Amino acid sequence: MTKEDYTLITTDALDMLHDNIEVVCYGNKITDEGYTHYNLIVGEDDDRWDIEKLNKLISTYGCEIVGDEIIYKSSVVSQQAVVAVVQAITAIETYLYFIPKLEGKE
Repeated sequence: MTKEDYTLITTDALDMLHDNIEVVCYGNKITDEGYTHYNLIVGEDDDRWDIEKLNKLISTYGCEIVGDEIIYKSSVVSQQAVVAVVQAITAIETYLYFIPKLEGKE
């Protein structure tokens, strides 16, 4: 992927590390480029990265996990599509990090 092939969008939404969530748009895809999964494997173990469960969770937003990327396929880049990916990232982070804390499993 070259600079001409994609657009990087920095949102005002914050991830669990308090970084602005960024998504990359190229072709008919909007993706986190694996950033959410990368944060998990760097800071924790990735036992909870269950693609089947996570896909059920984020399908509500029209997203899916392919490999380690959260992807939304769209014929055009729209604010709605970007928000859908941000919501999917937030839902996954809630499942991966905050639910275990609430359940006392951290």
